[in-house]
Amino acid sequence: RRQPHATHLYSSAASEDYKRQLLPDTNRASTKLFATRLHALMVDIKAKNTPVTVSIGITISSGSEDLDDLTKQADGALYKAKSNGRNRTEFY
Repeated sequence: RRQPHATHLYSSAASEDYKRQLLPDTNRASTKLFATRLHALMVDIKAKNTPVTVSIGITISSGSEDLDDLTKQADGALYKAKSNGRNRTEFY
């Protein structure tokens, strides 16, 4: 199996839809900034007069995990974000 690069970020985000994103050569600080900006962009979005929220779970590869491992880690962080109040970001 192909291993993700050591500085790749893998994240899971959910609202009504479930999305995954791989961001190559991304560190924790850049990832946090990305998530903060995404949350800021979502503030004014409404669907049927209901605010749209986004919960984000993030893991950063050390280079030894395969994609299945990273998916499980990002999903775990996502569920933590949702259980801690939604509309937030959690790191694995």
